[in-house]
Amino acid sequence: MEQVNTVALSAEQEALFRLIEDTREHVFITGRAGTGKSTLLQHLSWNTSKQIAVCAPTGVAALNVEGQTIHSLFRLPIGLIAGSDIEQNDATRKILNAIDTLVIDEVSMVSADLMDGMDRALRQARGKRGEPFGGVQVVMFGDPYQLAPVPPRGDELRYMRDHYRSSWFFDAHVWAGEESGDGLVDLGRHGAQLRIVELRHIHRQADDGFKALLNAVRHGQVTADMAKILNDTGARRPPEQGADDPPIITLATRNDIVNTINRRHHQRRLRAGGGGFPRRRAAAAEGGGAGHVPPQRRAAVR
Repeated sequence: MEQVNTVALSAEQEALFRLIEDTREHVFITGRAGTGKSTLLQHLSWNTSKQIAVCAPTGVAALNVEGQTIHSLFRLPIGLIAGSDIEQNDATRKILNAIDTLVIDEVSMVSADLMDGMDRALRQARGKRGEPFGGVQVVMFGDPYQLAPVPPRGDELRYMRDHYRSSWFFDAHVWAGEESGDGLVDLGRHGAQLRIVELRHIHRQADDGFKALLNAVRHGQVTADMAKILNDTGARRPPEQGADDPPIITLATRNDIVNTINRRHHQRRLRAGGGGFPRRRAAAAEGGGAGHVPPQRRAAVR
């Protein structure tokens, strides 16, 4: 494969690239924001001599790495996979058999059940049921400090509690092992070896004091002095609002927080006699319905 010039790698990034390129080891690459995980992934994607498939748990994450979603690549069902049958057509089996290395970005969002689903799909498609991931090398990028898997609910929560130590990807049976009926761990089928490497050099910031502050936030070790610096710099109280003023737009990380804020403003307007907010339908993406997903920009296997 012709190599593509990308950003020059640091020594630790270059050593990791060589580890992935020159061995068949399974590797989990983690590190704080700004340590170059995405740079290394991009370099690997364009400069490897192996046939790789790049995927991620969400559409946005997949587009960022020019790959596919996990469910699209593996044709896995949405929701809990558990012991359900995994249907594979000829095209899916052909793709999964062509892969040398599977690259998973934002792996911290992948549940243990989904990780085992990928393992089982590769074993099934490649006819190597006794080898983890059917003999495919797995390289994972992500930071569990930043993003967690979506919390399971209802029957899914009960299943996860009964079968896994946690929902995190590293507690999948393929990594952690699975107890057999006699309480022993079946390492012949599960318990693959995983090399964990943390990138440590931060490229995004040069201020050592700011780096220390971010690291303290990351580990939940913020002192009163650190909190004051953060609050004096970034905490601003919203302006006072009159009864007839439109609500201030608030960006939130989760739908339940958004719904709570909207409900509070809705009730406030009702009490003031102004009526609720009009209901509006979200505009569908051009060329598709509300659930339309744009086509992926690149093929899964390179």
